[in-house]
Amino acid sequence: MNNMVGGSLPEMDALKTKLDAFKTELGQLKSASTKVVTSTTWKGKYADDFRAAWEQCQKNITNIEADLNHAATAVQKNRQAIAQATGS
Repeated sequence: MNNMVGGSLPEMDALKTKLDAFKTELGQLKSASTKVVTSTTWKGKYADDFRAAWEQCQKNITNIEADLNHAATAVQKNRQAIAQATGS
């Protein structure tokens, strides 16, 4: 059983960079999608239902963006603690 505590600092740097990039890409996708949804001329029950569903999707995406941000922050803090503890 491996009871390692710590991590590979370069891998943790790469993970934080990826998490930040995923958050940015997701935000860009949400923004672009919202522009299309709000600018499309479409009326009726199905349009209203879709737009209501899209509002919920936006909230979910915003939650995922926040989760990615928290994860990136946690990785960075842990990386700094490991570096400080090991003198790296």
